[in-house]
Amino acid sequence: MSRLATDLLRIFAAAFIVFNHGTWIFFNSLGTHYQSKFAWPVAAINQFGKGAVLFFIFLSGLAFSSHSVFSKADNVLYFYRQRLLRILPPYIFFSVIFGIFWYEGTGNIVIDFFTGETMYHLYFLPLISILYLLFPFLVRLHPEPGSIFLLGLFMFALDFAGNYVGDRGNSIASDWLLSLAYSLPAFVAGIWTGKKQHTINLSWWLLLLLFALAYGLVMLDFFYLMHSGLRPDPAGKIWRLSVFLYSGIWIVMFLKLPAMHSPATIRNLARATFLVYLIHPLFIRIAEAHQYNKNPFFLFGLYLSLSWIIVLAIQWLALRNRWIGLVFGEGDLYFRKHKSALQI
Repeated sequence: MSRLATDLLRIFAAAFIVFNHGTWIFFNSLGTHYQSKFAWPVAAINQFGKGAVLFFIFLSGLAFSSHSVFSKADNVLYFYRQRLLRILPPYIFFSVIFGIFWYEGTGNIVIDFFTGETMYHLYFLPLISILYLLFPFLVRLHPEPGSIFLLGLFMFALDFAGNYVGDRGNSIASDWLLSLAYSLPAFVAGIWTGKKQHTINLSWWLLLLLFALAYGLVMLDFFYLMHSGLRPDPAGKIWRLSVFLYSGIWIVMFLKLPAMHSPATIRNLARATFLVYLIHPLFIRIAEAHQYNKNPFFLFGLYLSLSWIIVLAIQWLALRNRWIGLVFGEGDLYFRKHKSALQI
């Protein structure tokens, strides 16, 4: 996968996440007495970009396995240290900020810290941390029939268990089982893709047809779950088989792009996506506090532009001050021993 393709996929993923979080109130009005005129267009875009988190997970596996520094067994401790410096300081910082001003947890702050329940989007960091811990073991797997079968069995077993406990009211356990069910195979797929250069022989017309069919499947799945009595939010959740397959078509299309290097601007925007993910709910909560929710598309543009402007300014400072860098996820730049190590 070319560097330009991975950078663009990260940028698209961040934009979709900001859109889905920033327009949630319009999306969740579907089927209620206060349904907005924007509800259906927002729902269509929401489901169109539903694979964004899976994109990030796939790209993490791809980046690590394609880099010799990370995939060597004798560099395991270095890998853990670098990932720790990348995600733990900003996770602590934003957990404290959201915990003080917009706490949405279970009431047990200690448990919420380890599960990412302080704010709705922070679950991603404990989840990706689990995958990072497993990476030195997962990188030894090969795309053989036995490994693929076991991954498929793992996915379906956890999907069944997650839906089972969810139907019985344990939403937190359900969310974690379902997220592990789909994130682990996505991460392993990224690892396998990074190990070997792949040539996609499918024509663009066929890929576009598959893409349209996969998106149609996602929407049909969403309509079915809505018709079954679920609210839009759980009906349109990330962790569904239809979304997993649809995300795979997205990734195959990006794999087909020719190998190209990213311009500096694209690289900087892609590097900033991690902080954009962490910081964007600040602007959403401020706007909601002032009941400024008139037009979802205006709000999306506002949230996205503010997030990237603030994050690029933070990165500029972080690259010039190691302690600012440490707090905001650039600590690996100052404490790495391999200058060529990928920064993701």
